Amino acid sequence: MQRLLILVATCAVLSACSVSHSKVEQRSVELPKDHPDTSLATADEICRHLASGDLTTKVRERFPQLTDQQLNGIFFRPMSGTFSQTRKTTFILAGINYQEGTLSDAKAIADYIHSVVRDAVARRFGSANSAATP
Repeated sequence: MQRLLILVATCAVLSACSVSHSKVEQRSVELPKDHPDTSLATADEICRHLASGDLTTKVRERFPQLTDQQLNGIFFRPMSGTFSQTRKTTFILAGINYQEGTLSDAKAIADYIHSVVRDAVARRFGSANSAATP
């Protein structure tokens, strides 16, 4: 009888647990392809500058409804790769990770983060020559 109660209690606990799925909304900003300073190190420098400038604070000001957990999902990473039908490129991948169904403004937040990253790239290279890829 005791085993049956333990089994029933275990089943009740496990059925109360739910599986949540993570989603991501991301954008990329390419560094100017033909600029001599374009490199993964430069992309990393821009990311470090964004981190020290506290991009999270800017996002919180723009989207005050975000929780700390949601703000922890903000990311920006220097990367190198090949987009279809183009040569190898250096870019910054930026956006927000969130739990499925919990962030109705995810696209707007990713768009805002994208604009901040795009502006940082333009300032670093002294122009608006950076290209965006959704």
